[in-house]
Amino acid sequence: MTDWISGNVYIRAMGKNGKGLKLGEVVKGHKHNFDHTSIFFCGNWHIVKWAPDGETRFDFKRAGPFHLLIEKDTKHEFTFLGGAPIGHAWCVYSHRTPQGEVSLEYNGWLDAYQSIDE
Repeated sequence: MTDWISGNVYIRAMGKNGKGLKLGEVVKGHKHNFDHTSIFFCGNWHIVKWAPDGETRFDFKRAGPFHLLIEKDTKHEFTFLGGAPIGHAWCVYSHRTPQGEVSLEYNGWLDAYQSIDE
């Protein structure tokens, strides 16, 4: 399972089939329609995030566990650098209505969690 609903949030596990990333694997740069939080549970990561105008907002390496707010329309990319057998990380989203408002319950509107590849 790569995506699941847990009460008032939607969770997406990173990696093939949600089983994490192997050494050197990259979650390529992409954007989302709304803010979400990424949680990195273990291992070492290289994180790059760009502002909507394309300027690099930050570029750093850090060991998990840590979390990071990803604002809507900001391109971001994650690379697993090792330090654990598998890099486990999740993206956690609020449910949204088609009007963009936060919903406490899942309503089936998948655009709230959509990844937009760059």
